[in-house]
Amino acid sequence: MIPDKIRFMRIAPAALVAAVLATGVALPALAAYKKVRDVSVNCDFVQTCTLSSWQNEVQGLYALSVERAAGPGTQPALVLGTAELAPQSTVGISVDGKQVLDIPVSAFTRNSESGEYRYADKADMAKLIDAMKAGSKAEVRLQTREGPLTADFSLAGFVGGLIFMDETQGRVGTVDALQSKGNKPPAPAPQVTAIDSFDKIPQPIRADFTGQNAACGDIDADRFATVGGFSAKIGDRMLLGLPCGAGGAYNQPYVFYQEQGGRVTPLALPVMGDEGPTTTAAAWNIDWNQETRTLTAFFRGRGLGDCGVYNVWKANETDEDGIAFVLMQSRSKGECDGNNAGGPENWPANWPLKK
Repeated sequence: MIPDKIRFMRIAPAALVAAVLATGVALPALAAYKKVRDVSVNCDFVQTCTLSSWQNEVQGLYALSVERAAGPGTQPALVLGTAELAPQSTVGISVDGKQVLDIPVSAFTRNSESGEYRYADKADMAKLIDAMKAGSKAEVRLQTREGPLTADFSLAGFVGGLIFMDETQGRVGTVDALQSKGNKPPAPAPQVTAIDSFDKIPQPIRADFTGQNAACGDIDADRFATVGGFSAKIGDRMLLGLPCGAGGAYNQPYVFYQEQGGRVTPLALPVMGDEGPTTTAAAWNIDWNQETRTLTAFFRGRGLGDCGVYNVWKANETDEDGIAFVLMQSRSKGECDGNNAGGPENWPANWPLKK
């Protein structure tokens, strides 16, 4: 049974990072992270990278970001972390005092879950990125429902951040790199891709997430896009991890399937129960490592992360059963005492059993 009122973010959007900075709540796992002078870059395990500049002097407008998904043909998007924008207004962006873009609010898409505004016009984004490469400060002017806001964002480290994005996504020396351009063709599609909309869920199981009274329903499109699922290539099969339900305050459940030749079947996860080994259908607050084929999950007993259950599985492929998870380690801490003991990786082990 999946507990009610439990929520967490698999991917760290700008709104979540801002909340973390304000509250001290722990971030989700990031596959790659780098701070370059005044900008930071985080990339999740599906290699979607977000380069952000932050400011805290003007309330209601905290992040100016460039986001790009991995794979050929993907384009960068402008992401603004801001209070709700006034309809029929515009967002103006200048670099070193020179106007670069003036974008109608109607041209943005808004994620109600994360509160972010996204703009992805190809020509405008190329113009903006070129200006930001050569500049030292970006000024953003916009109108929220509460009134006008203007904030400056440092661009120190912007070029270095683009280089890190190119490196992480395997674009160095390719024609579609943002900074480290070359003559090589675009990098191939990654082996792990995001499932961030209902229409990306395989048809045979889509109703389990979208249908009335669905087993993993009760999650809207914005929430699904924010917490996200993934598809990972393992041999000639695909491993699917999908958010199951809306989650709650600091945990998000996921369920797993394997897909081959259009056939989709559920996967169970071995766990250590109170009376011994058993299985479960869901894992919480997941991280996936494609290189090692390991799935990590951390169920938080409370938001502080000082208690809960931590599991690591390895996904193996067999000729008979296809993908099967093997429990590599299980750790838990039952006492919520304000001491996280150095993180769940250091908690007492339930598996392997001590000899």
